[in-house]
Amino acid sequence: MRLENDQYRVRINTDNGSIVSFFDKNGVGEVIAEAWYPMLGGPFAEHEDARWSTFRNSETGRRACLLVNLSDEPLEADSVALADNADGVVMVCQPFEPDQTARLPVTITIPPERFTVLAET
Repeated sequence: MRLENDQYRVRINTDNGSIVSFFDKNGVGEVIAEAWYPMLGGPFAEHEDARWSTFRNSETGRRACLLVNLSDEPLEADSVALADNADGVVMVCQPFEPDQTARLPVTITIPPERFTVLAET
C-alpha cells in the first residue's frame, strides 16, 4: 500500500503473526540499499522469470526478502543470504507450508508460480 511521500506499507502474514514493514522507496541511501541485496546462487539467480525484493521494518530494522518464481517449473535458490547477514536466523514462509526457521545461507526450492519470504528473526 502506498502512503505519502513514496513511503509504502507491506504486511506479510505468517503462522506466528504478521511482519509489517514501512519503508521509503526513494529515501534509502545507496550504501544501505546494497546491504539489503540478497546474495543468490543456483538456477534462481539467473532465471528470467525469477524476481526478488527486500523490505525493512523501520521500527525493528529486521528485513524480509521476497523471492518470486514466475516460471512454470520449480527453481532452486542456493546459498541465499543478505550482504551484511550471511549467517543469521530467518523464518522461511511459503504459501500452504508451515513456517520454518533456518540459518543463512539457506538453499530453497521455490515452486512454480509461487513465492517464498525469508524474514530475519
